[in-house]
Amino acid sequence: MHKWIALLLLCAPALLLAQAPIAIAPQQCVWQAGDNPAWAAPVLDESAWHPYADWTLDPHEPRIWIRCHADLTPLRAIADPGIQVAFSSAYELYVNGRRMAASGNLHSGLGRNDAIRSWPLPRELAGRAAVIALRITFGPVLYGNYSTSLRLGSLAELRDLRDSQVLAAATANFGMAICYIVIGALGLALLGFYLSERSRTELFWLGVSCFVLAALRLCIFTLRAQVPMSAIWLSTLFNVGNVILPIAETLFFFRVAGRRIPPLVIGLVCIETAWAFSGVVAFAAPTPRMIPFDVFLFQPWTYSAMLMNAILQVGASAWFAFMPLRSLPRRIRLVAVLCCIWALTDCIWFLLESTTALPGVPDLFFRWYSILAESRGYALLAIVVALMALLLREQRQIAAERALLAGEMQAAREIQSVLAPDALCATQGYEIEVAYLPMRDVGGDFYLCRPLRNGRQRLLVGDVTGKGTGAAMTAALLIGGAQDHDDYGPAQLLAHLDRVLRESRVGGLATCLCADFAADGSVTFANAGHLPPFRRGSEVPLPANLPLGVAERAAMQLDEIVVHLAAGESLTFLSDGVVEARNPGGELFGFERAAAISMQPAESVAQAALAFGQEDDITVLRLTRAAAHAVSALQPAASPA
Repeated sequence: MHKWIALLLLCAPALLLAQAPIAIAPQQCVWQAGDNPAWAAPVLDESAWHPYADWTLDPHEPRIWIRCHADLTPLRAIADPGIQVAFSSAYELYVNGRRMAASGNLHSGLGRNDAIRSWPLPRELAGRAAVIALRITFGPVLYGNYSTSLRLGSLAELRDLRDSQVLAAATANFGMAICYIVIGALGLALLGFYLSERSRTELFWLGVSCFVLAALRLCIFTLRAQVPMSAIWLSTLFNVGNVILPIAETLFFFRVAGRRIPPLVIGLVCIETAWAFSGVVAFAAPTPRMIPFDVFLFQPWTYSAMLMNAILQVGASAWFAFMPLRSLPRRIRLVAVLCCIWALTDCIWFLLESTTALPGVPDLFFRWYSILAESRGYALLAIVVALMALLLREQRQIAAERALLAGEMQAAREIQSVLAPDALCATQGYEIEVAYLPMRDVGGDFYLCRPLRNGRQRLLVGDVTGKGTGAAMTAALLIGGAQDHDDYGPAQLLAHLDRVLRESRVGGLATCLCADFAADGSVTFANAGHLPPFRRGSEVPLPANLPLGVAERAAMQLDEIVVHLAAGESLTFLSDGVVEARNPGGELFGFERAAAISMQPAESVAQAALAFGQEDDITVLRLTRAAAHAVSALQPAASPA
């Protein structure tokens, strides 16, 4: 037993040495700009090369070589020697002139998201000194992170080290990831709700903002978690999100406030969008020709200027949308405060992020990234939940108001069915057609058509000034006033309706025409400002008179006019919605067109005015005296003597 313990103690240093990965220090490396495959050779004059510690990226030369001198003796006792490269751009790996591995696309410089990769080393290379060379093409990477690190050791241990680093990064940001997953889910829920409520565009833009914000932050989480996939997809998604997010947030702020976007904010949004779109182009560039442009984009002053513009854009959007708060409706002031807190959170984030590129300023963003990311995630989650609660509460209030309005409109439509019924009763010897097309759900046109006790047919047609429910209520008042007055003549009935309208004090005027049809074809008219009917394509000459409801007069005095209809002859009654129909060019339908089609069926006349361009309620009534043989057929047979 003691022999085994002693043997273990003797072997422990070797085991510890084998299991502990060895980092290659920057002092062991030199670099040279350009691309020459001969630079992979194990023996090379490096006198003109530069120390790696002094390396800076040259925007005009994205290709360089790095050569490191390493002692591989510690790998001799390892069964699975390997080398780990942590680098974001594309590269080829050489050991003593032998090409060992490659990552990414050397033509474009685009690397992979799993930047920490481990490669096996042939055992014959272990146990001696070696030259490790990296042939590099720099491509665009998020936040301009071009640092390189090399480690030697057991392949299994290197992979375990990589997994532990990834797990540590993922665990450090797990709370943030959960927050943004919830925010993204809420954004999708808002977008789904918008599909059933298209009038609430602020919910749509809030949903877009939440979803895009979640996608952006989860892109960074995925990047730091080293998910094995091409970096171009994450980079492109990240920059597309940076194009959409400021636009969506700005539109959401101003849609909530109900204000127009000022030119200054539009300009800032355009600048921010152009900057972010340039990042999309740079990351998606298929060749290195676009790389200098991307390097320019991530130069300290340009990157900081972009972030400062983002601060100005977000701050200006919140300021112009919500300030001063007292000028906003009371119901949205709390929503405005939450939006301002959201904007302040973004401004603080962008301000700290700009420290990554400002020379001489400590990199506070990466130093505090985990705390910042989680704090921002929790804050935004609370803000989004509160905004959704407030906006959905408002939506419930709107739904309740709509339900109440729908009940009122249903009642109004029931009133409308009384004012303008589809089915009319005609006395013996007459036929009636009707076409009614209201401008809104309810209108001010009305008509009454029914047989009287003395065998006559009464037609009352009118038009109340105005539209909508108010006009319909006035029309209902007049229809009610005409009930139980069958013994009145047309002029007497209109005088009574004038008195009813004036004494009701509801205001407004109404044109009205009353006609009583006798069995022998005689028609007695009285008119109070309504359009005369058409007969044989011409207007019946009736005095216009003043409409009902003129308050200045004491009592309406109307004359009655009598005309005679021959068998088969018709009268067509119109509301002014027919003659006042107007086409897009501003031309009126007019009396001439109305007269030309007045002998057509009522539905044809109404549809012609509607197609021309409806401006008001359209009512067409056509009353025809039946032909003589038809009247005779309706008469009862004589009783035998």
